[in-house]
Amino acid sequence: MADQLHFIDLETCLGSTIIGLIPPVVDRSKLLRERYGIPKNNKVCTSLVLGHPKYKYRQGIRRELAGVTYH
Repeated sequence: MADQLHFIDLETCLGSTIIGLIPPVVDRSKLLRERYGIPKNNKVCTSLVLGHPKYKYRQGIRRELAGVTYH
């Protein structure tokens, strides 16, 4: 799932990533839960960060993904 959510849209230059350090901090902080309206009985499981990059790139990185073999 993380691979599907991590993307860079080259047309609008909107990027995203998942940061695993945020959920435990928000989950344990009463101040952050109140600030973001997270009820006490809910658990913070993941965080998705969206934004525009500070620097402009001419093209994205082209990679060949490794194949997966199931046994």
